Amino acid sequence: MRCTLFVATFALGCAAASSSAGPPTPFRGATSCAGLPSADSAVYDTSQVTEHPRVRRGGPMPAYPIVELQRRIQGRVIIGVIVESDGTVDQDSVRVLQSVDQAIDREALRWVRGASFWPACRDGRPVRVRVAVPIDFRTKEGI
Repeated sequence: MRCTLFVATFALGCAAASSSAGPPTPFRGATSCAGLPSADSAVYDTSQVTEHPRVRRGGPMPAYPIVELQRRIQGRVIIGVIVESDGTVDQDSVRVLQSVDQAIDREALRWVRGASFWPACRDGRPVRVRVAVPIDFRTKEGI
């Protein structure tokens, strides 16, 4: 049985989640403020930034838990996280916002905890931002 995983970043708040159209989101280039200093310690929502954070690299690819794959359990896990102004993940902020199954949730959490991002920008400077990261677990039959 084959499975597919999709990863993309979306804003928390009023933004509606949309489905991804392929394998993990292509890791685009750096944001315009990447590498610049930041003295701003506020945590912004993505509606308050001029440039959203972008996945720079993910953690080790999520492995579809074998029991859940055999049982054809699938769905979208949404992980909430704060991306720091240097693009790192604030490990204390990582939370499951939308659960599918405990084993699948653990894999999604592992991936996000190992990810790094190009930072969000506000007025040309990197800032901390709260984002939601949806990770779709789909069996081939579920696509």
